[in-house]
Amino acid sequence: PTFQAEINFKSPFAYWTLGIVSVILTILADAGNLINLFVLTRRHMRSTMTTLLVTLAYADLVPPTVVSINSILFYHCLPKMEISSTFLTSHNISKHLFNSLANIFTTFSNWMIVLITTFRLIVVKKPLLAKNYCNRRTARYAIISIFILSFFVNLPLFLFTSIQLYCTGDGITYYGLQRSSILMTKVFSRLYYPLMVSISLLIPWLICFFIWLFLIRALKIAQKQLQKKNIKTTFSNDRKQDTFFRITLMIVCVLSVYMVCRSAHLVEVIHILFQNYFPASQLYFTIIRVRILCISNIMLTINHGAYF
Repeated sequence: PTFQAEINFKSPFAYWTLGIVSVILTILADAGNLINLFVLTRRHMRSTMTTLLVTLAYADLVPPTVVSINSILFYHCLPKMEISSTFLTSHNISKHLFNSLANIFTTFSNWMIVLITTFRLIVVKKPLLAKNYCNRRTARYAIISIFILSFFVNLPLFLFTSIQLYCTGDGITYYGLQRSSILMTKVFSRLYYPLMVSISLLIPWLICFFIWLFLIRALKIAQKQLQKKNIKTTFSNDRKQDTFFRITLMIVCVLSVYMVCRSAHLVEVIHILFQNYFPASQLYFTIIRVRILCISNIMLTINHGAYF
């Protein structure tokens, strides 16, 4: 970030949201995901759904953790070690690498939600088709494909071509990674960033929204069947129907949390894209952008830890 951006990130609002609240939420989120992994990886818990949920728990461990490490370094370590050239160099490099890593796993987490809800939608709408396709083998292939997509979509963020020398106001020199000049061009920023945002966030959010509508309708139908205890139901007994209702309800809750929490992130990236197309407004929106980013970061951390 530029010196002006660092001043905005040192505001009391940014300090309390990114430096305190977000770090506390990350600890709780990581604890919840570790408990998820402890329970869901037991031998008797193996199934297609648990395979997907375990992968989602692993994906949700990375983004809040690496972002909080950056926040701890910036808000709690940097003021005490800003005269250390070694620390400044390490912090500058880790900041770029950790943020890029967080983007990869955030994209991966978004598409994992799509995969989980798609599997559930097939089970609800086409139960016979689900027996052939919604299995652990298909889930593994889909997980690998999603991770490859997430990696290549965010690969340009790792295009560091040189090492740059920086100097603080006190005359302390340190080094940092310099991204390729291609990433700084207007053509690239107006083509790549909208594409990255669409693939990593906008398309998964829209897919989840439409699946959420279908599952809400399926829940209403299942609830009526539970109340009437209709003998003509496609389920062999009430227990299976109750299980169907509870699992579908769980997926609906996951989708609801996802859409609410990611909405703040969606507003943030739309705001960034607006600045790319209207650069004259960048200075005016700098403070607003920082506050949107802080709120978005908290909502994303809640989202990564809410599935517990």
